[in-house]
Amino acid sequence: MKKIVSFLLTFSMVLCMASCGENSEETTKKKKKTKKTTTEITETEAPTEDPSDSSEDPSSDTSETSGNVVGGQFEISHELTSLDVYVSTYYHIYGALDPNGDFEFGTKLNYVKVDADIIDFYFDHDGPQEIQDMMQKLDDETFYALMDYTNIYTTEAAAFAEVEKKGGPLYDYSYGNHIELFRADSQLVSYVSEIYQYDSREPGTSLPVLEAHNLRVSDGMAIQYDEVVIDREALASYVQERYSQNYVLDDVLAQIRDGSLPFGILYDGIYIYSIDAKVPYIGNEDALSAKYFGKVPDYYTLYLNGGKTLTWDVNNDGALDDLRVSQANSESFTIELNSKEYTFSAENIEELPEFYIYDGDDQYVMFTETGTYLVMTLHMDDDDRTFFCIFAIEGDNVTYCSKMFAALSDVHNPNYLKVNGYYDVLGFAGASMRCSIHDGYPCAFNLFGDVCTSAYEVKVDLNGYKFDHLTMDTTDEVTIKKGSKVTICYYAEETGELILRVLDPNDLNEYDVAVKAEANNKINGYPVDDALIGVLYAG
Repeated sequence: MKKIVSFLLTFSMVLCMASCGENSEETTKKKKKTKKTTTEITETEAPTEDPSDSSEDPSSDTSETSGNVVGGQFEISHELTSLDVYVSTYYHIYGALDPNGDFEFGTKLNYVKVDADIIDFYFDHDGPQEIQDMMQKLDDETFYALMDYTNIYTTEAAAFAEVEKKGGPLYDYSYGNHIELFRADSQLVSYVSEIYQYDSREPGTSLPVLEAHNLRVSDGMAIQYDEVVIDREALASYVQERYSQNYVLDDVLAQIRDGSLPFGILYDGIYIYSIDAKVPYIGNEDALSAKYFGKVPDYYTLYLNGGKTLTWDVNNDGALDDLRVSQANSESFTIELNSKEYTFSAENIEELPEFYIYDGDDQYVMFTETGTYLVMTLHMDDDDRTFFCIFAIEGDNVTYCSKMFAALSDVHNPNYLKVNGYYDVLGFAGASMRCSIHDGYPCAFNLFGDVCTSAYEVKVDLNGYKFDHLTMDTTDEVTIKKGSKVTICYYAEETGELILRVLDPNDLNEYDVAVKAEANNKINGYPVDDALIGVLYAG
């Protein structure tokens, strides 16, 4: 896809960056929830009877000779090949300060913004022809999508700049496309696009449009709804029974029944994007076809079910396991794997007395190069911080490894996760980086985290160095003049480097400058609010 990068330099590609090991006490802000618990760490033996709700043992039928897990008619086989396919974000913004604006909630620049996720990949030149054909298909679609995004931005930004020259009034316009990628392997590529648009000049805000893309690699064609859902009414019954207490399901149930439901295909079920809900294949064999479930590559991610449970061979012993996460009371947080229970507290994770598990968050089991891990998202109730914890699974043993104050996305390949951290110097924005889980710790591939912020105006001259976002090197010294429009595009917490992208309203060109971000939220010695107009803070 390098042809696109060189052609469309008006966009900033999201890269993958940060440091290895546990992060600092920086946090990710989330919408406030209401539940709060405290815990202690102990290891106890669970009752000997089957802990599942079913009286049947799903692991009773196994095939040790083939290396496959057999539960009834269900098999797990490592026969797929992962594709080097990831979600990248192309982002561009131009903004200006309206002198007649309403600053009741803080000084903010009006803006035109396009932030669009795309399916990014590298060709597998040695792979089978069908994989080559699928990669080429995605490459073509990505190229034309980026052309569309470029046209939207250049048209809207030029119109905005013209209004600015005439003295306003200014407005806000944004267009976005969020992609959640669920699978990318030699059998299929599955993702959901959420397309949205906002224009403050128009009454109301357009609702997001969801589009499911489930593509068969063998011929590049879309997988049809009824190839996956073999009994619509059975699926509707499960969703209604399982999720009716958490969601208003009228639209979802109607979409299930008429075949228009946008969903992603997981390795062990489907994911209903609009309600963040997984429907596992095991237990819903009457509703879902077995055709696309059970085959996996060597490294992959599974989502826990809505009840924080998972039935799968999580310890690679050739039998189905029962994994559960529970919060019985304010003093306990328990992970149960088969016959063992592990309860954690502040003795092990110091933040736990203030945490809670939010039902809307996805929890994962990740099969990586260095082991199998349960990765859990937790919330802090005092100031609504978010962090994730990593637990190693070895046999029937579960051990705590590490934590990081960040949120996860693009989790389909656990060796190349996107980790989104929050830093006060960035205001509402966060920095995203690519990490692997190595021996239980998140390990970053690079130093800089990518940032997508609003537009700001420089209040004082800022000295720095030209920055090449392709090589990540600095060159000539340069001064960003007072009154310039900038956005923050990269941040390296370890070195304190902040990369500002200088925006030009005349030809919409831009260049990047590295400045120093210091302790106590300072840029080049100036408090952030004295250096930039428009930085707002969460919390």
